[in-house]
Amino acid sequence: MRTLEVSAAARTEIGTKYSKLLRRENKVPCVLYGGKEVMHFTMQEKDFRKIVYTPEVFSVDIDIDGKKVKAVMQDIQFHPVTDRVIHADFIQLFDDVAVKVDLPVRLNGISKGVLAGGKRRFKLKRLRTLGLHTAFPDYIDIDVKELKIGGSIKVEDIVIDGLEFLDPPNRVIVAIKTARALVVESEEGEEGEDGEDGEAAEGGEGAEGGDAPAAEGDAPAAE
Repeated sequence: MRTLEVSAAARTEIGTKYSKLLRRENKVPCVLYGGKEVMHFTMQEKDFRKIVYTPEVFSVDIDIDGKKVKAVMQDIQFHPVTDRVIHADFIQLFDDVAVKVDLPVRLNGISKGVLAGGKRRFKLKRLRTLGLHTAFPDYIDIDVKELKIGGSIKVEDIVIDGLEFLDPPNRVIVAIKTARALVVESEEGEEGEDGEDGEAAEGGEGAEGGDAPAAEGDAPAAE
């Protein structure tokens, strides 16, 4: 997992009133959990661009007035109208304490099912994991090249040393479905074949033995 460095400032006044004042100065009130004590601090709003607006997950080296801590963001709140960051929670990282982190999934390769005309459904783009921060990869890479139409990869199919996956084991991450166009084309092909048989039957002349015409859409009666 990659690391970013940011600067922060400790804060002693907490509450809605002081938080609003901070936001007017383009600062975001934050809380750090997981250590011996809860720490309240502020970060510049612009620093969240490197953490939030990316598919990657970063550990963050936070310098709080000269005191450095390693953490990972656990929760973030946005303004319902402006979509600005208004609050963030971090959890401190230790080499011997497991933490929960949502890791991004990256699919590698073009599956056999897609090459055959199927459509890929990428249903779960992040996986909830539990482990030591030293075990977290930048991405959970999944090779989909052998995946055929009708096939899928579920959470239970993924194994990474040092990580426990917290999503339901039977939850589908990626699947290859039959494209609608292929289904329609197949149905039209079957109808065309029936139609040709029907026309031959109705004509009578092309039918062997001069059998009576079959009812439309029905198979000829057995002799």
